[in-house]
Amino acid sequence: MEKGITSEIKLKETVEKILKLPLNNRVFIETDMRAHLNPTRMKVIQAATLDLVQTINRRCLECGTPGMKYVRNNTGLICSACGLKTDNTLSITYECQRCHAIVDEMYPYGIKVSDPANCQWCNP
Repeated sequence: MEKGITSEIKLKETVEKILKLPLNNRVFIETDMRAHLNPTRMKVIQAATLDLVQTINRRCLECGTPGMKYVRNNTGLICSACGLKTDNTLSITYECQRCHAIVDEMYPYGIKVSDPANCQWCNP
């Protein structure tokens, strides 16, 4: 068994070596799913790490404890054309893990009105 094959040349060399072994007429090739060799898993781990850092940096306004945790997205961003509420995010609710204070972060993505293309009334 060979692990950590990261180039086409190494793959070819390994397959040729295995095929030359006595009683070997088959080679099984599988994706290496270990995190340090799997770009998809590395992206997920990176996103989780950034999320953790943001959570740690979010301090409670009441008691100052780091780690305000995400509770929910709140919809209701106003449509720029008709003025009605949409399903787009208006705010995000966070809760302190120590004192349970609740904080709503308004316009978390920096958008204050919804595009009519995303409005269920203007664009059903």
